[in-house]
Amino acid sequence: MPILLSPPTNGLASLPDSAVDTILQNLQESPDGVPDCGALATLLAVAKENTFQKNVVKCELGKCLMSLPRTRRKAGWAERVLQNLRACPKMIRELDLERVPCMGDENFTLEGLEHFIHLRKLNISGHVYMRETELEHLKGLTNLTSLNLAYCSNIGDGGLGLLTHLRQLQSIVLKGTIITDNGPARLKELPNLTSINLHACRRITDAGLDGLKQLSKLTTVDLSCCSCEGGPELTDDGLEHLKGLANLTSINLRKCCAITDDGLVHLGDISNMTFINLGGCFRITDDGLKHLTRLENLTAIHLGRCNQITDDGLNHLMRLENLKDVRLLGCNRITQDGISRLQANSVKVYPSELQS
Repeated sequence: MPILLSPPTNGLASLPDSAVDTILQNLQESPDGVPDCGALATLLAVAKENTFQKNVVKCELGKCLMSLPRTRRKAGWAERVLQNLRACPKMIRELDLERVPCMGDENFTLEGLEHFIHLRKLNISGHVYMRETELEHLKGLTNLTSLNLAYCSNIGDGGLGLLTHLRQLQSIVLKGTIITDNGPARLKELPNLTSINLHACRRITDAGLDGLKQLSKLTTVDLSCCSCEGGPELTDDGLEHLKGLANLTSINLRKCCAITDDGLVHLGDISNMTFINLGGCFRITDDGLKHLTRLENLTAIHLGRCNQITDDGLNHLMRLENLKDVRLLGCNRITQDGISRLQANSVKVYPSELQS
């Protein structure tokens, strides 16, 4: 039976060591193993011995370990689980090492992961001390389709250059890393990439977006919080690089504060777009929303804190027949009448009523 090492749902972090030992004892006496895929006991067994690891297909190691009593988290469980799983890695399809306790220091290594050749999804987010050279160990994971490197804050352009062998990769999360404008172009060797998350990559500017236009299969791009006051900015010129991405359906530009109405001209050229987040883009006005009326497939738009928008701008949105979801939190020039007209058009609006 395939085993999923996922955290328990009933709050076992307060278990004393004696209870943990009892679980292990009962587990060892059970002839059938543990059928409950979410059981903490399964995790403990894999840590204690080589029990079950040949059937493990998914391991959420960090989340599981956080459900242990603190004394157990410090006792080398992470290393023991991984050591046992490495002994029989062919079944592992998903491995989640996000902020694994006892592994979040400068000694963190990905050594041994090169043997997990059937791995499809890998999450190593939150390891702020991990050196980017550790990505060398992923070169052989040619079946990998999803990689999460969020907030691995030593990962830069050089690290992306070590990922070019992962040609089946479809999704990559790079938020909070230190990649620069040279980084996105290094991903051109990944022909199947459909989703890229660059949230809070504050060294990315318009020039960096030029590197994305070679990724023709992209459907989802997250550029939220890439701009910061007094630092490099994403502007309307950067969005022009994206208008050739014919498959793009979702873009997040939240808090890209340099975007203006002129940038929406370029977004209006991406005909398959279904979702746009412009929250906090306070330079956008009613005139900018007019450019989006060409997006016949648009179903959702977030405009929170775009406080130059008025009811006239909402009238432009009403021309979008497939629009179902509009977020207007903090748009203080919108009236209840404008909201009601959208709602009468079967559009879900948040907030649904103005605060008095």
